[in-house]
Amino acid sequence: MKTSNGIDQLIGACVDDKRMLEREIAEVGDRARPMLGELAAERGRFVSELRAFSGGAARHGGSPIELLRELGRRLERAATGPSNTDAVAACRRSLRRTEARYDKALQLSWPDEVRTVLLSQRDRLNQSRDMLISVQY
Repeated sequence: MKTSNGIDQLIGACVDDKRMLEREIAEVGDRARPMLGELAAERGRFVSELRAFSGGAARHGGSPIELLRELGRRLERAATGPSNTDAVAACRRSLRRTEARYDKALQLSWPDEVRTVLLSQRDRLNQSRDMLISVQY
């Protein structure tokens, strides 16, 4: 993976994760709702920071696979009804996909400024995981 492709993939992962968090806000209880909103806003900031490294030109509308996941979640929800646990579990799966993209990208050679931002964002993803676990059950 080239570094420019690495930035594009990170942007895509963050866009997908942001959308997931925004969609699941309606399905969680009052305790988790503000946190999911904060995490979604944070992913938006990640995208802005990453776009700055691509000259602002990188645009990503999200992945087609994520749209299929959303359709699957809607069908499941229609059959079983809303569930806080299922909604948070979906957010955690999305976060794991995002973490995997960061881990792969961090194996590349980056300028110090970019690596510092990526490491900081990756650390925030770790904190996000802990936050999601705290509200899942």
